Amino acid sequence: MASTFKCFALSLVALFSIVHAAKFQGYNFYRGNGPVSSGLVTEGATLMLNGKPLRILSGAIHYFRVVPEYWEDRLTKLKAAGLNTVETYVPWNLHEPRPGVFDFDGILDIKNFIETAKRLDLLVIFRPGPYICAEWEFGGLPSWLLTIPGMKVRSNNKPYLDATNRYLENLIPRIADLQFQKNGPIILVQVENEYGAYGNDTVFMDASKQQLVTHGIVETFVTSDGPKDLTTGTATNVWMTVNEKNDMGTHLDTLKSLQPNKPLMVMEYWSGWFDHWNENHHTISLKKFSLELRAILSRNASVNFYVFFGGTNFGFLNGANFALENLSMPYEPTITSYDYDAILNEAGKLTAKWNRTREILQEFGLLADDLPQPPADVPAFAYGQVNFQQWMSLDSVALGVKGQQMNDPIQMELIEVFPAVPVTPLVYNASAGFQSYGYVLYSIDIPNGNSIIVLGEIHDRAQVLLDGVQIKLFDYPKSDYHEHIFDVKYRPGPNEDDPRRLQILVENMGRANYARKDARVDLDTQWKGMQGQVYIESQLLTNWTAYPLEFGKGAASFLTPAFQPYWKQNLVGQTFPSLMQSTLNVPDDQPRDTYLDLTGWGRGVVFINGFNIGRYWPDAGPQQTLYVPGPVLKKGANSVVVFELEKSAGFVTFKDVPQLDKPTGGSSPSPCVSPVSTQAPPVSSPTSTATGLVCSFAAFLLCLAIAF
Repeated sequence: MASTFKCFALSLVALFSIVHAAKFQGYNFYRGNGPVSSGLVTEGATLMLNGKPLRILSGAIHYFRVVPEYWEDRLTKLKAAGLNTVETYVPWNLHEPRPGVFDFDGILDIKNFIETAKRLDLLVIFRPGPYICAEWEFGGLPSWLLTIPGMKVRSNNKPYLDATNRYLENLIPRIADLQFQKNGPIILVQVENEYGAYGNDTVFMDASKQQLVTHGIVETFVTSDGPKDLTTGTATNVWMTVNEKNDMGTHLDTLKSLQPNKPLMVMEYWSGWFDHWNENHHTISLKKFSLELRAILSRNASVNFYVFFGGTNFGFLNGANFALENLSMPYEPTITSYDYDAILNEAGKLTAKWNRTREILQEFGLLADDLPQPPADVPAFAYGQVNFQQWMSLDSVALGVKGQQMNDPIQMELIEVFPAVPVTPLVYNASAGFQSYGYVLYSIDIPNGNSIIVLGEIHDRAQVLLDGVQIKLFDYPKSDYHEHIFDVKYRPGPNEDDPRRLQILVENMGRANYARKDARVDLDTQWKGMQGQVYIESQLLTNWTAYPLEFGKGAASFLTPAFQPYWKQNLVGQTFPSLMQSTLNVPDDQPRDTYLDLTGWGRGVVFINGFNIGRYWPDAGPQQTLYVPGPVLKKGANSVVVFELEKSAGFVTFKDVPQLDKPTGGSSPSPCVSPVSTQAPPVSSPTSTATGLVCSFAAFLLCLAIAF
C-alpha cells in the first residue's frame, strides 16, 4: 500500500510540474520588479524564493578552470540545457597566493563571472570554502598555511580562523552586492565543504558560518556531505544537502529522515568522475546517469550537476587523494584534465549527456519552452607538428632563481623564491614569497667513493642525479616512506680526487585535496620537497643548496636575451631533466582550440606563450593530450616551452581531437567524446506538453485504481 501511495504522489508531482512548466524561470522571474520580500526559504516541501516556488536545477562551472573568454559560452550552454542556476567554488590558494596579497583579475575575476551569470538570467550557488576539495591543489587551501606555527587547518584553531577571516574579509565585500536580497543572483552560500568526512566539530562550523555573516553574507546557508557524513558535517540551523552518484533514491530518503520538514537537494550529483595518473579514464554510462537523475527528480528534489563542465587543472593546480575509496589507498595525484565525463567535455562541447539531461527534464515537465539554442561548437584545429632543437640544461635552469643555503634539506614551503632579473649579468632582487608549487632542486658535493646514502622523507617524486646523470628514481607511491636509500659507486679516472655533484630534483605532484578523518594522513602534513637529515656512510651530510623551480611567470624569463647564451642549438648530447623551446606558427586571426600530443615524451609541464597548460605523463596515462584553449594562442609565432624530466621525442603534434585514455592495440586514437549535434532537441511544444499531460494523467488514474 505504501508503494501505491508513493506512485500516486509522484504522479501528482509530475502532473503539476508539466502544467506549470512553460517559460524559463531564472533570476529575472524571481527578482521581479518590486522590492525583494525574502531570499531562499528552505522550510516545508518546496523551496521558496521571493515568495515564489523554486526548483533548483543547477550545474557546476568553475571559473578558474576555464579561460574567461569562454565563460559566457559555458554558461549559455548550461541555460540551454534547461538549468536555471550555476554553482561555483572559490579557490583561496589562487586568490591569496601569499599572505595578505590578493588577486581577483583575469581568470580570477569572480565578480565578472557572477555578473555574466546574472546577465544570462541565471541564479548562483556560491561555495567560498575556504576549503573546497574539488580535486584542486590542497583543496583550495594556500600552502603557506603549513608554515604558520600551531596551525591546524579545518578546525576551531585560532591561527586557521585568523587566516580564513582575512581571506573572507577581502573576498565577500567584492560579491556582497551580487546577493539576491541586494539585487544580485546569489541565492545560496555554502559553509565549508564536506566537513563531515573530515571532522565533527559544530563549534568550528558555526564559527565558519559566523565569519561569512560578519563580512556581509545575508543569504541562506547550506552544507553538503556524503550520505554517511550528513550529521557530522552540519552547522547549527543550516540546510543539509547530499553528494553522491549511486543509489540516489535511498540517500534522499535518508536526508528526508534527518530533516523531514525541509526540501530535498542533491548538491553534488556526480555526472562522471575524475582520473588519477596510472588509471584508466573514468566514465559513467548514459543508462546509469539517467537512472539516478530520474530517481532524484522523482522525489521532487533540487539538483546540482557536479560537474556540468569540468575544464582543466591548468598549471600545477591538480589535487590528490588519500584513502578515497578505502583507508589503505595511498597518495593518488589527479591528472591535468578535469573532463570528468561531464555534460560538457573539457573543451566545452556538448556530449550525449547534455541531450539526455534535456530529455529527462522534459519528461518531468521541467524544461522551459523558450530556452536559447546553445552556441555552436567551434571545431578544434590540428596545427600539426612542431620540432624542437633548442634545449637548456638543468644547471642553467637553476640560474632562474637564487639558490638558498641550508644545513639540512628543508620543505618547499620554507624556501624563499628570488627570481632572476633577466639582465646581463643576472641579478636576484625582490623576494616573490615562499615556494608553493613546482620542483625543488637540492644540490650538494660529495666525496668520490662507494657509499650508501640515506635520505629522509620525500614528497612526492624524486630524481637522484650524480654528475648530471640519473641514478635513482623514487616515485610517488613511496612518497610516504620515512627513509629512502640508494648507492653511489666509485668513479675511477684522472679526476677521481674531485668531489661529485649530487642533485635531487623533487616534484610536488599536488597536495591532497581529500583525506578522511580516519585516514593515516591529514591535511596538516601536506608539505612538499625534502625534509630531515641526510647521511652518507652514517655520517651527516650538510651544506645543501636548494633551487625553488616554481616557474612562477610561466618560464617567460628564459626566453629573454639574458638567457640566450644558455640555450644549446641542437639536441646532440641533450641531458635530462632539461628545458626545451620551439615555436608554433598560427595563421588564424582567431586561433582555435587544439590538443597537444606528447607521445614519446616522458613527464613534465608545458608553457605556451607563458601560460602553464599543465602536466603531461603519457606513459602513465590515462591522459595522452593536453587541451590548449584558443585564447592562449595568437596569430603568428607562439612560444612552446617544455620542462621535460626524462626523455623527448624531439617534436610535439597539435591535433584536433583529444585522447583522454591510453591507446588500445594498434588502432588510431579516437576522440574521448563522440560528436553530438549542437542543435538542441525540441523543447516542450504544445503537442508534446499535451502528450506528457495525458501520460501523467493516465498514471494518476492507474495509481488511483490500484489504491482503491
